[in-house]
Order: sequence, then structure tokens, then C-alpha cells
Amino acid sequence: MPPIPSLDLLSVFNAQPGATLLLSPDWLILGASDDYLAATLTERAFLVGQHIFDAFPDNPETPEANAVANVRASLEQVMTTRHFHEMAPQHYDVPDPTRPGRFIERHWQPRHTPVLDQVGEVQYIIQSVLDITESRRAGQQLSDSKASEQQAHAEVERQRQRFHEVLMQLPTYVAIYHGPEHVYQFVNPPYQHMFPHRSFPGRPLGDAMPEANELGVVALFDRVYQTGEPYIVHELEGWFDFTGTGAPEQVFLDLSLIPLRNAQGQVDGVLDYSRNVTEQVRARQQVERLNQKLDDRVQQRTRQLNEQQLLLARILGQVPAAIATLTGPEHRYTFCNTYYQELSGHRAVPGHSVLEVFPEMEEQGFIALLDRVYQTGEPVVGTAMPVQLYDANLGQPRQYYIDFVYQPLVDERQQVLGILAFILEVTDRVLARQQADTVAAEMRLLTAYSPAFLFRTDAMGSLEYLNKPFFEWTGLDATQLRSLDEAWEAVHPGDLAVQQSSFVAAVQAGQPWRSTPYRLRRHDGQYRWMMSRSQLLFGAEGQVLGHSGLAFEVHEQVELQQQLERTNVDLDTFVYAASHDLKAPIANIEGLLNALHEYLPSEAQQPEVSHLVHLMQGAITRFQETVGHLTSIARLQDTSFAPAEALDLAHVLADVRQDLLPLLESTQAELRVDLTDCPQAYFPAKDLRSILFNLLSNGVKYRDSQRPSVVQVRAQRTVHAGVVLTVQDNGLGLDARQQGQLFTMFRRLHTHVEGSGVGLYLIKRLIENRGGTIIVDSQPGVGSTFTVTLPKA
Repeated sequence: MPPIPSLDLLSVFNAQPGATLLLSPDWLILGASDDYLAATLTERAFLVGQHIFDAFPDNPETPEANAVANVRASLEQVMTTRHFHEMAPQHYDVPDPTRPGRFIERHWQPRHTPVLDQVGEVQYIIQSVLDITESRRAGQQLSDSKASEQQAHAEVERQRQRFHEVLMQLPTYVAIYHGPEHVYQFVNPPYQHMFPHRSFPGRPLGDAMPEANELGVVALFDRVYQTGEPYIVHELEGWFDFTGTGAPEQVFLDLSLIPLRNAQGQVDGVLDYSRNVTEQVRARQQVERLNQKLDDRVQQRTRQLNEQQLLLARILGQVPAAIATLTGPEHRYTFCNTYYQELSGHRAVPGHSVLEVFPEMEEQGFIALLDRVYQTGEPVVGTAMPVQLYDANLGQPRQYYIDFVYQPLVDERQQVLGILAFILEVTDRVLARQQADTVAAEMRLLTAYSPAFLFRTDAMGSLEYLNKPFFEWTGLDATQLRSLDEAWEAVHPGDLAVQQSSFVAAVQAGQPWRSTPYRLRRHDGQYRWMMSRSQLLFGAEGQVLGHSGLAFEVHEQVELQQQLERTNVDLDTFVYAASHDLKAPIANIEGLLNALHEYLPSEAQQPEVSHLVHLMQGAITRFQETVGHLTSIARLQDTSFAPAEALDLAHVLADVRQDLLPLLESTQAELRVDLTDCPQAYFPAKDLRSILFNLLSNGVKYRDSQRPSVVQVRAQRTVHAGVVLTVQDNGLGLDARQQGQLFTMFRRLHTHVEGSGVGLYLIKRLIENRGGTIIVDSQPGVGSTFTVTLPKA
């Protein structure tokens, strides 16, 4: 074993920059730089003293690398020649220190340099390595990417060639033009055979086909190119020189011009799809002269042919239809567009068969249809056909309805090569038709036997329909009722003029009709209260066709409402009279008590008597307050019809704040106002001020002593409800039971604060008398939120 270098020199070697390894002539590891240890994921204590190939064996999973053999050959060369040797890049994996027996991929650029003694013999070998793993990986990824790109280009070329074959096999005239000058790029054999004496590729349309200028066809091409919208014209008449002799011939064409777009979605060309229908046109003209019935059949056949040709044109264009081409008796995919992929749930893959992609279609008979088209060469067309397709999102089959065409693709010998599948999903249309049929049947039953009276008029208000229950209820004869005026005769004479005038006004204004309650004579001669509603019927162009509505009985409701109104008036009268009659006796008692107080001994002489007098005075005061509240409640009925007016909410709140200023200052409560969304409201000023005063004062009085009192007021205008006022506090709050009793008259839920329990009851009556609402949302220890909805003006 050669002498080990001094420790100082070995330390210098280990600390030098770069990944280097010091070997003895028999390739034992004597030293390793820090960079070498980091690059090979090893430790110096593990490496020093080991044979290099024991420390770094071959990775058994990459036998093709030959790392050990290549390094051994390089070392032997250095030992023999005594000159350095720089190796080619090596794939030499290093052991994974965290997973024994596993390796980590590494690529190196090694160099072996001999260290000679005084007589020229190899004393040491220095191995220097450069980690080129990342660059090798990047190179491999680039190579793989290029290979994938080449495969993609090859697949695109195969698809382009297949599409070219389809165009060449079409039995109609097809040409493709490029640019604003419409330069010919492609014409199929039928198109070229029509003009054997002309050359098209590379020439503008107007130059190669002068007749197109005279017919205005060039202008049609310009229109399609500029607007990006397809243009289709049937039986375009033109005179063309087909033979080159200068003798034009009459021809009729079905012309379809479809815009073609580049990868950026811009129109860069036009597809000309034409069909010579000269014979059909002349035959139809002859049949028209002979027999009209035969003419109808010819026209029907012509429309069918046109529809088939249009379907084929849409296949070649950008249309929302599922299109796929199949090849061979196994019907393997060679092409499918985006819509077909969506219909298949992205299962269709070029090279796979239809049976592999749609196994569920075999038992439904569609595979047999494809076999028949391939074997017979005859197309198959289906309309609104039900089909069950697997839906990956649902995890089960889903019902679809499709229109489809299976068109055979043949070669020049008329041998079937494959099938062109054209599919349109019409599920929504079929379901809508089925639903419409069901609804129509139900509506026929509903209108005939509905318990309400259904009617329909024309735009002038003349009666067109009344359902059967009307005649059964009124006893009128349906066969003798000829006009709406005769139906009006069943209305009570006292209500007739009002209802007729409101209906006529609605008809003249072109608005729906909403009646007030009216009385209608029943078959037994009794009048019953009714209500009517109608909606406008509109035509396809938005014109009013008439009214459609219903009448329904509200007799019990009206009778009950009238009884309640009478009861409320009686109650309000009694309360007002009682409160008024009680004021004088209470005033007399208060006067007598004051007089008695003057004759009684002083409080110092008779403390018990003074205390009783004080209690009696308090009772009289509370009695007076109660009578006052009853008077206010009684006056609600009289004041509920006070005129509403447009109010500035900020001004009203400023007045209320001024009245509450002593309470706000004494409690140090904060009042926050946000009226940005709704600065105005439409309501009686006095009533709105009372509502805000009660809600704000309650929010402060029932504050929580554990935190500063904050009351927030917000206003918002809504489309349907009008103005919504929100008053929110952070006070004591209420539980569910207390919230249910909150608006009860003389009900107090917190007794530590002065109050009568009437304020909330009063403002609730004020709000509801105007058609509004008030609700509370509260939580103990959090606070309460009162939401007041004021009706629209």
C-alpha cells in the first residue's frame, strides 16, 4: 500500500473546490473533497479505505450503462500510459443513502489524472467528476418532445389525407378558396369534370370563372368572407361555357358557401359546396305543367335531397354536430370532432372500435346498423332515436335522443372503405315536445273542469271562451250565450257599473285586469262575492291578442272581513268612549286627593298617612297614562288614513335624535346612521317619527351595562317591498319566548326600565295599517334587530 499523504496535504485535498477523489494505484479511496461527497450523497468516513467499485457498484436496474466497466478501463489506461484520460459522459447511478439497495440517477463527465513519483511511477490517481445529470435529462426531454411532435405531425397528416379522401369522393361540386381574392386552392373531380377546358388552382374566382361576376356570385363570396356567415341559395340559375366553344348552357345549382377559419378563428377562405339540380328543376317545371299532385311529390323529394346535401355541407363546416369517420368492418375511429367527443364522454380514441368505446350500444342495435351500412353500401338515417349512453358523471347510463346519418365512404371502385357518422343530439327537443303534449292534455282537462271560472276575450274585450263550471254555477245556457254583455247580466246591479268600467279601462290601456270584490248571481238566485284576475295574451310579434283570466268565489272571506271591520269599529268606539269617560272621574279623584293632602298632618307627624297618599298619587298617575294609551290606540283607526308624503329620512332622524339627545348623552350611547342606499321614504311624517322614536329609545333604554351602547339605523330600497328600515342594537336581547310576546299590548319584558308596554304595539298597528311589516331578530346577550318594511309609494 502506497504511503498515505501527510494529514495537512490530505486536508488541503479534501477542502479543494470541485468534486475530486484521491485513489491509490490499486484504486482504494484515500481522500474525497467536500464537493465530491455532496455530489455522490456519501460521507468521508464511509468512503475512505474502500475500493472504488465497492463504494460505487453498478445499478442492476441499468445494466446497459456499463459504468463500472467503463471507469475500470479508463483507470487501467491511466496506469499504463501514465497520462490523464477524460472519459465520455457516463450514466453512473449512486446508492441512495436513505433507501438501502436503491439508486439515484446520475450522469457524470469523469477525468482521471495520474500523480507520478520521482521515478515516474503512478503514486496516486485523482478522479475529477462534473455532475451533468440535469443537462442530460433536459436533452432527453427535448428528444422525447421532438419525437412526440413528429408523431403528432404524422397523425395530423393522416387526418388531413383522410379528409382529402372524403372531399374527393363527394358526388357534388366542392372547391376551396383562399384569401379576399378567393384564389382556388382545391377542386374535387366532379367540379373539374364540369369544366374540363379550364385550369383552377392558383387563380382567383373572378379570373377563372368570369360568369361568376355577371351572376353576382363573386359578391356572395365577398359577403361570406367579410361577415363570417354562411350563405345558401337554392336553384341559382346561370349560363356557363362547359365545353370551351363559347356556347353557354343553362344550369341550376344549389349553392352553399361556408366560411373557413384559421387557427386564430379568423376567416381566411371559403368552401364552395354546390350541386347541379338542373334536371330536377326542368323535371319539376314539366311536372307543374302536367299535374299539380305530381308537382307536390317532386317538391317533397327535392326538399329531402336538399336537406341531405345541407347535412353533408355542415359536416365539412363548423357546425354543432357530432361527426366521426370509421374504417374497416370493425368500425375503428379515424377521426371525431369535439361534439362527438362530448357525446361519447371523451371516450372516443382513434384506432379504437365503436364497440370498445360504446359497449352499451351493441344490445341497442346500433352496431348492427353500422354492419349493415358497411356490408350493403346503403346509408341509414334515424330521427329522434332513443339511445342509452354511459354518463361518467352520473356513474350510470343516461337517456338521449339523436338524429343520425350513417353514410358509406367508397373508393373509386365503389368498394366501401368506411362510414361517415353524422349525429345530432335532440334530447331537449324531444323531451320538450313530450312535455308540451302532456301539458296540452292536462290544460284541456284543467280548463274544462277547473273549479274556477276561466275565460278568454279577444283584443277588443269580446268573449271567446267560458269554461263549463261557469255555466253550471250560474245556470246560464252555454248554447245561448253569445257575448260578454250577456255574462255581465249575472253581476249584481249595484256592482255592475264599477266592474264593467274597470274591465273596459284595462282593455283600452292594454293592461291586466284586477277586479274589486263583486257579487255574482248563482243558479239558485243567491248573490255570492267573487274576484276576477286576467293576464294579457301576446302574439308572436308582441301584439296583444286578448285577455285570459279566471274568476273565483271569495264570499266567506268578504263576509268575514266585513264582520271584522264592523267589530273593529265597535271596539275602537268603545275604547275611545271608555277612555274619554274615565278622564273626568280620575281628574276628580286627583283633585280630592290634593285637597285631602292639605288637611292631613305633616309627614313628620303622620308618616304612614303620607306614604299612603304618595302611593295613591302614583296609582292615579299610572291610571292616567293607561287611559292616554287607550285613547292613542283608539285614534289609530282614525289616523290610519292620514296622507302619506315624500320624506327626507335624514331630516326625520335628525328631529328624533334631537328629542333623544338627553338620553343619548346620559347613557353615552352612539347612534350610527347609513342612508346611502335609500335617502327618502313615502309615509305619513308623524307616524314615521313615532316609529323611529320608539325603536331608537328602546335600543338605548334596554342597553347592556357591560358594553358601550351602539344603535345602528340603515335604509334600503327594494324592487318589490319598497323601503326596508333596519334598527339594530347591542343591548340585552330577547329569547324566543320573549320575542313571541314583544308586540302584545301592556306587555313588559324588562321591568328594571320605566315603560308601559304599549309603544311597540302602537307602532306595529301604525305600520300594518299602511300595509307594511315589522319583525324582530334577537339573541340574549347579543342584541336585537328590528326590520320595518314600508310599502312603495
